[in-house]
Amino acid sequence: MGRSFADFLLSMIFPSRCVLCGEPVESLADGITCAVCWSALDRLPAARCARCHAPVSVPSEGCPACREMVLDRLRFLGPYTGALRAQLLFLKRKPYVCRRLREEIREEVAAESAFRDAELILPVPLHPRRQRERGYNQAELLAEEVACALGRPLRPGVLRRAIYTKPHGAGADAVARARSVAGSFVVTSAEILRGRVVLLVDDVYTTGATLNECARTVRAAGARVVYGFAVARALGWAFGF
Repeated sequence: MGRSFADFLLSMIFPSRCVLCGEPVESLADGITCAVCWSALDRLPAARCARCHAPVSVPSEGCPACREMVLDRLRFLGPYTGALRAQLLFLKRKPYVCRRLREEIREEVAAESAFRDAELILPVPLHPRRQRERGYNQAELLAEEVACALGRPLRPGVLRRAIYTKPHGAGADAVARARSVAGSFVVTSAEILRGRVVLLVDDVYTTGATLNECARTVRAAGARVVYGFAVARALGWAFGF
């Protein structure tokens, strides 16, 4: 009775039960996972690398997870598990970011002081062929939330994916992933990037091959500082489990 027409339409898209535990999803704001599964979202320990945000035993020691990282700084919401993983997999099928995820993104981005220096927000692009198949770029939808949180311009056309690459196989290691995306990206307007602080946005940071190749490309075009934000990070790649 009290639901809006928009809620009714969304109920046609979202399942009525949580895709993780099967319990009812009582609020459309939670997307495809229930509030209990959202509350079980893994929260990382306070001791984290200042640069790549991975958990570390001693914050002052060198972090093995970011030795090869091109980005000046990386931030993410949490591990690529549970509710975050489910929502991001859904986002690859439907162009909808639920309200709870939007709020989590905006809160995390706004809390990172370094991101306030960002002058441009760039989503990691899909190859035109892949985007035609999907109909949208999920990274751009996420980048819209980041741009809104920071009050900075979103420039989706500045970075382009010029080489089509097949999706990474589950068993591909970091070296193979890096080789597969090397030289895949081009900048359409170096003038826009020259001397600027850029924030790149993607859905998942696995080995970092894609985000770091994007960072390498925009830095070569003249960007002064390049930050990265991903909704989730596959932490097992960083620590070998």
